[in-house]
Amino acid sequence: MAVEGEPHSPEPREREGGLRFAFESVKSERHPERNEDEHLELPEQQTFAVFDGMSIPRGGEIAARIAKQSLEHRFGRLPTGASLEQNRQLLDQILREAHEVVVDYAQANKQFEGFGSTAVVARLHRSAEGKYSALVGNVGDSRAYVLRRGGLEQVTIDDSFIFSGLPEQEQRALQKKFSEVTAIDQLSPRELELWNRRNTITNSLVNNGTPRIYEIALEPSDTLLLASDAISDNLTDTEIASILMAAGSPENAAHALIVVARRRSREKGLRAKPDDMTAIVVEIPS
Repeated sequence: MAVEGEPHSPEPREREGGLRFAFESVKSERHPERNEDEHLELPEQQTFAVFDGMSIPRGGEIAARIAKQSLEHRFGRLPTGASLEQNRQLLDQILREAHEVVVDYAQANKQFEGFGSTAVVARLHRSAEGKYSALVGNVGDSRAYVLRRGGLEQVTIDDSFIFSGLPEQEQRALQKKFSEVTAIDQLSPRELELWNRRNTITNSLVNNGTPRIYEIALEPSDTLLLASDAISDNLTDTEIASILMAAGSPENAAHALIVVARRRSREKGLRAKPDDMTAIVVEIPS
């Protein structure tokens, strides 16, 4: 189960259609009174999501909760059996609706003006032949990854200021480099300037709110990871892949990601960043 204090091993989740999944979430040690991350698991809809609230200067946890509730309400009412294209349209529509709900709340409650939330949502689809694919919707810099045969691929592209105006190939190349950096001397002066601004996002559920939708074919034994940016800020892609491969189960993987990321956040180093941390790990059946 999700935890609200010090990380501990989450309880295993029942299989749904052959899927195994687990999640874990902890508060930042900088504000132990609240967790500005939210997470959503709808196994009957094969839908999973992570939200990272932003407080400018307050209300991040409220924005994330509103976004979660909006998606939970909409996805929870959908009939099963939609086609892949129908699911794509639904995911785009539901994320846009969540954006409007957060905007309306901010306009009605001026003390929260400027707050918002990221969202990364994975909706799995199983074909008549039993093959899985996933539609991933993303707003902001919470991420989706797929681990396949030891290799980790980031599905999403962060809606970061540093990528503004760059073609997708260059965005992914810079994102990949930053995902492995561990020391300042690995960056040029220009890259260091961009590194320091990488968490400035240009899209969220309150600002713009236009989702990017990705489609990925999944293979048996793939692992799908959804995570707030405190996981990817503190851990390199190589470290994330190693943790997922060694874990042995979604429960162990979600727990280990939180434990190692939190440990890193307490250090002094380029990647150290105290923050709320959330991970959802979904294992595709073999």
